[in-house]
Amino acid sequence: MVLYGERILLQQSQSVSMGLIGARNTIVFTIFNVLSETIAGSGSPLPPLLSASENNTQTGGSIVWTHNLSPALQLTASVQGSRTSANAPSFGTTNQGAANVVLSTSLSPHTRIFGGGRYQALSSDVTNDYHEAAVFVGVNYLFR
Repeated sequence: MVLYGERILLQQSQSVSMGLIGARNTIVFTIFNVLSETIAGSGSPLPPLLSASENNTQTGGSIVWTHNLSPALQLTASVQGSRTSANAPSFGTTNQGAANVVLSTSLSPHTRIFGGGRYQALSSDVTNDYHEAAVFVGVNYLFR
């Protein structure tokens, strides 16, 4: 099983983001497009089923909203989605999306705690579909 293979990829990407900043709210919109192609002569070619992971076009976008509930308490919600399509001669399309909600607060200048939930889904004609719902909690400590 090969975990690492030498490949040279050419990636052409375009993205645009727009942010709106208010006194207690921030919202950021992002869209992107990435074309990935292996460069000829970069090794033995992969079979079409496997080469779709290297020769593909990804498009998608996201929206992130942050609301300051108080000076130390912050709510962040985000939604993102993308579509990956294999470039010819390969085949296959994968759609995925996710929604997240996180509540975080400062305990000290170097420590934050957070918790939230997420839902994500993937549908594909190349791999198995999945759906996931999760809750999480964590601590972030900044060493200085």
